[in-house]
Amino acid sequence: MSSEETVLKVEEHLTDKAHADAMAAIILNLKSTKKSIEKVLRSLFSDELIWLYNCDGKAGKRALTKLKIVDLTFAAFASMQIHKTSVIRRYVTLSHNRYKHIRRYVEKALTKKKPEGAEVQARRQLLRECKVPSGKTHRSVSRITGDVVDDEQLNVENALTGKMPERAQLHAQNQSLRECKVLSVKTHRSVSRITGDVVDDEQLNVENALTEKKPESAEVQARSQLLQECKVPPVKTHRSVSRITGDVVDEEQLNVELTEKMPEGAEVQA
Repeated sequence: MSSEETVLKVEEHLTDKAHADAMAAIILNLKSTKKSIEKVLRSLFSDELIWLYNCDGKAGKRALTKLKIVDLTFAAFASMQIHKTSVIRRYVTLSHNRYKHIRRYVEKALTKKKPEGAEVQARRQLLRECKVPSGKTHRSVSRITGDVVDDEQLNVENALTGKMPERAQLHAQNQSLRECKVLSVKTHRSVSRITGDVVDDEQLNVENALTEKKPESAEVQARSQLLQECKVPPVKTHRSVSRITGDVVDEEQLNVELTEKMPEGAEVQA
């Protein structure tokens, strides 16, 4: 019987769970005496058989000296109806370095079944090696102003708009006004409520403060100020006519005539 026929015969026996469990028991018993899976496999199979028998159950080209212990273990349990990881967990005691090798081996075995996952993983590895930044043009436009901004400003805007979008929009508008130096319009407050003239902010503030507390007094004060500036003397025509003679007299003579104590004496004197 050739080596290939022997491999097929072993696979045929290992397809049955009873034979697989028996093989596992034999290997465990041999491991307790030989202290190594590799020695166990060497005692069960010839070097030529192991050389032809790889972890997939097909003819291989790797010699026994180049095979890892994990590969040899998979070679022994290749056709068992047990998952490879459970085989490793149940029958093989591995160190940390061997666990790394098993993980890489399982990843390779999984990529054969899931090519899409392997392709995605390869792309990620290529991106990490090439350090190509991913395109974020859809996130590089401000949602508030519509301008192209850097990542730092964009992150701030996203944080603001996520919590308080109205406040963020007002903040952006205020920033734009400060940059453009556009003054706010206050025409409705730049007209005096007393005189009706256009005044400056300082005078307007004084008038507003006065009119809120004493509007009548403020109006009188404004009229007095206007009269003082124009220098218009007060009119007293009704007091400048003598009640005795009916002539226009000066203030001194008028005061004498208006004496309240002796009206009769004043009339006789006139």
